[in-house]
Amino acid sequence: MPDLTVAQNIFLGHALRKGPFVDRKAQKAEAKRLLVSLGPAINVTAPIRTLRVAQRQIVEIAKALRAKSRIIAMDEPASSRTLRNSKSWRRLLAIYLRNVSASSM
Repeated sequence: MPDLTVAQNIFLGHALRKGPFVDRKAQKAEAKRLLVSLGPAINVTAPIRTLRVAQRQIVEIAKALRAKSRIIAMDEPASSRTLRNSKSWRRLLAIYLRNVSASSM
């Protein structure tokens, strides 16, 4: 959904609620926390369409973390410029795995 913000995209279909209302403040805070844990700074209020491919991939990883996914399938994850360096990709994967392990305890 290119017109949604990063935070809205991370919580698509699984919105945090405060009573009957979507708790946007909590969603932004949680999205920021997830993204900080993955490393690079990404503005949670930016529309997805404004992000580079590597940043979009990081948002997808944050969505997987949020959903406590045990498996992620990514098509050509190292193809984007930022993640082309295999060291960067391994670091990002290690962070993800640490987060998944910590959340399953």
